[in-house]
Amino acid sequence: MGYTHHQPSKQKRRAPWIRYERKHALSLVHTDWHHCANGKYFCTMLDDASQKILAAGEFDNETTQNALVVLEQARLNCMEFYSIKAVLSDHGTQFCANKCDVKGQAAHEFEQYLKEHHIKHIFCRVKHPLD
Repeated sequence: MGYTHHQPSKQKRRAPWIRYERKHALSLVHTDWHHCANGKYFCTMLDDASQKILAAGEFDNETTQNALVVLEQARLNCMEFYSIKAVLSDHGTQFCANKCDVKGQAAHEFEQYLKEHHIKHIFCRVKHPLD
């Protein structure tokens, strides 16, 4: 019927989409905040391998302290099986410092907690959540 036209310029091979997909449980935990319709904020810790929600919480504000409450809950829930090895988060102010000092270093409660418990912090790419 002539509605479509072949466009050779759009037939190029595209780069494969690469995601963090671990095969061992608790080797990577995703975390992020979601704004609910009731005006509350919801934070979750999701295991990458099993896609199981390890911990979650609903709060009035998106704060570092609230994120740490959920992370501590997830860590304690999983401690009898295995320890969390890495956490994947966005670049939100709840998870990392916005400003650095002259030496390029900044102290942030969430990052300090991860360091104390030997958990690696991985940041997802901008505009690519959980990737």
